Amino acid sequence: MYSPNTYRKRRTRSLLSMVLSALLIAVLACGTEPPNQGSPPIQTAAPALETQVAGIPPFENHYALGVVANGNEWIPQEKEGDLIIEMAEAGANFYIFPVDWRIVEPSPGDYDLDLFEFGIPWTKNLGYKTMLTIPTINTVARSIPADINHLPFDDPVVLRRFDQLLEELKPILESDVDYISLGNEVDIYLALNPEEIEPFARFAAHGYETLERLGINKPHCVTFTVDGLLAKHQFIDQLIAECDYLPITYYPLGAGSQFRDPDVAESDIGEVVRISDNLPIVFQELGYGTGGLSGGSEARQAAFYENALRVMENYANQIEAVSITMLHDFSRATCEEFSVYYGFPEDEAFEDFLCYLGLKYRDGTPKEAYPVFLAAIDARK
Repeated sequence: MYSPNTYRKRRTRSLLSMVLSALLIAVLACGTEPPNQGSPPIQTAAPALETQVAGIPPFENHYALGVVANGNEWIPQEKEGDLIIEMAEAGANFYIFPVDWRIVEPSPGDYDLDLFEFGIPWTKNLGYKTMLTIPTINTVARSIPADINHLPFDDPVVLRRFDQLLEELKPILESDVDYISLGNEVDIYLALNPEEIEPFARFAAHGYETLERLGINKPHCVTFTVDGLLAKHQFIDQLIAECDYLPITYYPLGAGSQFRDPDVAESDIGEVVRISDNLPIVFQELGYGTGGLSGGSEARQAAFYENALRVMENYANQIEAVSITMLHDFSRATCEEFSVYYGFPEDEAFEDFLCYLGLKYRDGTPKEAYPVFLAAIDARK
């Protein structure tokens, strides 16, 4: 997920730093310290990759796999480029770029795409497959420029402006992007605002037509949550009918923001494949936390990724790419910011869920799931 205030702060940094920082903004977040699970003491160097993967049975190379290589208060933003390179050298080969329309078009017809014009080709050259998302809906809210945000999604002015944005993005989309999504976790917002289902469906269909008119023949859709898919909302079927792949986010949460048993990965993923109507599937976000207040732990997180990544190998004919959320736990400030955005500022379990999603603690200390991830990406070298 994405919070615009974080993005605006990053605009003051160097271009490379801004590019790498921007890669973070499409993931979830929030936090409370779990009992008896504080961040371990800072260690100056992580164990060598070879020793970290010892004892993990080999994975197979069926789908592209990556992780959001984020920094925080312990890991300087300037180091994010090194993390992306390190992950690529270890075998990671999938990365996601969210484009906030409100930020890249600060005034009508004025575009600022430097972050993406540099960052996406740079990442592509490292061997990553790439996905570009434009979260016109971002989970719980619309996310389009303020001067047109009062208009319906299918208003001619909105459609014309979106056409112009896609035209500006055309050089990037043509050459360096493998997957395109025009909305993020749209099922949550649309279920809460059913009067916008039809206008948004027409908006998305128009966007796909514009991509085709521009000669951008890349897989396109809008992103859904696994929970939304499994709930079988009729409007989701309507939206998927216009797609040529299925991008989804998956966090196995139950009631009270509690992580379900790690074994649910097998049944959940199998059901997603069953109802996907043979569309190629991309897990835009895959996450399981270690916070005690949300029912997580290091052992449960490691077991979930071991289960999920191996189950996905069984569906090599459909699952094409997976991005894990995320490398490091969020900073406390980021957790609080996202908590407010999602509308749960006082829900400690929800904050805990979001704040401890990293494969490493905030200071860079690996959790038990990190060697599982390393073993999985090692198969992709």
